[in-house]
Amino acid sequence: MSMTTQQAPAVEDPTPSRRGVHIQARDLRHAFVRDGNAVTALWDFTLDIPSGQFVSIVGPSGCGKTTFLQIVGGLVEPGAGELTIDGESVDGPGDSVGYMLARDALLPWRSAQRNVEFSLEARKVGKAERAAAARAWLEKVHLGGFEDARVTELSQGMRQRVAIARTLAAEPRCLLMDEPFAALDAQTRALVQYEFVRIWENLRPTVVLITHDLSEAIALSDRVVLMSHRPGRIVADMEIDLPRPRDEEVLRDTAFLAYHQELAGLLRHEVDVALSEKENRS
Repeated sequence: MSMTTQQAPAVEDPTPSRRGVHIQARDLRHAFVRDGNAVTALWDFTLDIPSGQFVSIVGPSGCGKTTFLQIVGGLVEPGAGELTIDGESVDGPGDSVGYMLARDALLPWRSAQRNVEFSLEARKVGKAERAAAARAWLEKVHLGGFEDARVTELSQGMRQRVAIARTLAAEPRCLLMDEPFAALDAQTRALVQYEFVRIWENLRPTVVLITHDLSEAIALSDRVVLMSHRPGRIVADMEIDLPRPRDEEVLRDTAFLAYHQELAGLLRHEVDVALSEKENRS
């Protein structure tokens, strides 16, 4: 993955720094029904994420990554085990949690600024205040001057930056990200990732990122958690000890390559096991 080393111009934060949340998952188990059959998504899944940490979760397709994200977000109640945020059990979606998905999900009939304002309207923020905050956030993601642009007038990378601004304008203390950069081309992805990490380093919400891209996981994260094939369990929890900012020189370092090689080998094993089990069932 390529990341620019050019320093972005300083922009005053539109909101004060906010402490991230402490996420604790203990012995989570969850299953759902598909075609009349029970499918176990998670099994004895235990994970502790300190406040402000950036954690990426990787694993074979269908291993329960998104299920875990939905449990953290209060969208799914686990079948067994416990999920707490700052020591409190999660019993539904909370104001402290923000989502970013693979698609920007912007409202096409709204301008860029009005899309950012959308996240503040539900919080009953006054019109003038939310307009000022939206403009500040668009400046922060380098979209100043595009406040009145319609969604259809923006490139995919610009749209994803509007989505970042909209999500962060709500001041979430926890960001749940389900492959939010996957739809971008390589050059645009590097730019958007760089902008996002720059903002995260200042505000420090807790981040849980799901990705299939090992290079992305290593480049962005404090830790990379590898899940097994379904039912999902943790088979590796790797701290990424690389300096920030992680420019192109860091990403070519032997330490980065060693992390990638080890994780790739573990992931390949899990994929092979999943394929073998599928063949045995057929």
